[in-house]
Amino acid sequence: MGLSTWVVAANRNKARFFEITDSGEPLKEFRTLVNPEVRVRNQDLVTDRPGAQVDGSGSGMHALAPGHDEKQHQTSLFAGQVADVIDGARKRNELHHFYLLAEPRFLGELRGKMDKQTLDLVRKSWDKDVVEGDPGRIQAYLNS
Repeated sequence: MGLSTWVVAANRNKARFFEITDSGEPLKEFRTLVNPEVRVRNQDLVTDRPGAQVDGSGSGMHALAPGHDEKQHQTSLFAGQVADVIDGARKRNELHHFYLLAEPRFLGELRGKMDKQTLDLVRKSWDKDVVEGDPGRIQAYLNS
């Protein structure tokens, strides 16, 4: 692909990668990542029930809350996968810079997974969930 400019549209379910061509043509989608795990209910992601403990007075057992939200964990892993694609292109010297559009919570998660060198390549970002939009709608944000 050579040194290029990308547009990344992402949410916790899906990430789409587009290339901006020099000829002013519509965005060219070249990759899609899907995170099927976040569509699954939390209880289906965790195989065991939480443990139990005796309360302080010794009068009964109480269920322990899980240590973390499994959907959040899966979202974090997915953000890492998306960041790895971008970071890999930077390390291979294939990426000049990129635009980032992501749902607000996922944008923060994604930024947290990127190193400083990759974050320095962000030309502009928007906290908008447009991942299901057509390329023309996504491209319109670049001109705003």
